[in-house]
Amino acid sequence: FEGRVIDAVRIEGLDLIDEGYVRGQIRTRAGAEYSATQVAEDVSRLLRTGRFLDAQATPRLEDDRVVVLFTLREKPVVQSIEIVGNVKFSTKDLLKEIEFVVGDPVDRFLLSQSREQIERKYRDEGYAYAEVTLDEEALNQDQHVVYQITEGPRVRVRKIEYEGNVTYEKRRLDKLVSTKTYIPIFRTGEFDPD
Repeated sequence: FEGRVIDAVRIEGLDLIDEGYVRGQIRTRAGAEYSATQVAEDVSRLLRTGRFLDAQATPRLEDDRVVVLFTLREKPVVQSIEIVGNVKFSTKDLLKEIEFVVGDPVDRFLLSQSREQIERKYRDEGYAYAEVTLDEEALNQDQHVVYQITEGPRVRVRKIEYEGNVTYEKRRLDKLVSTKTYIPIFRTGEFDPD
């Protein structure tokens, strides 16, 4: 096929993504000479968009003319985002911590990162035992992202004690410890296990 003129470029496997988007990503065109290197670059570029699980290109002869067939498998897209169990923060505030929107491809890394950011927001406010889980069943069946939040109690440090300190006074040790006790208005005394 190398060097022969391409008669047509066909694209299969699209349901949600517009064919024009795919044609804008590839450089293989009807009327141009076939290049296996260019086709491989086009496949690589399509996969790098993050919108496809798989992309393949196959040249073939139809009536002695070269046709390049791009076969694509789209990533599922996020259908909805829901946050359940939140009391301390509004859903609107927690949605700001999420790095994707409805219509974006389902990306496991972003799902996990967003979950961690929501947990961090709770920990920064003193909810050291807050736990955020992702409903895997809703995600796998319908691409609905549901974060389930268990806030737990707000924990404040009221007193710091040391055991076994014989050589150093409590005041000297207090200066070395970053955890501080709760003093209304002045210090929050938030408990951070880290």
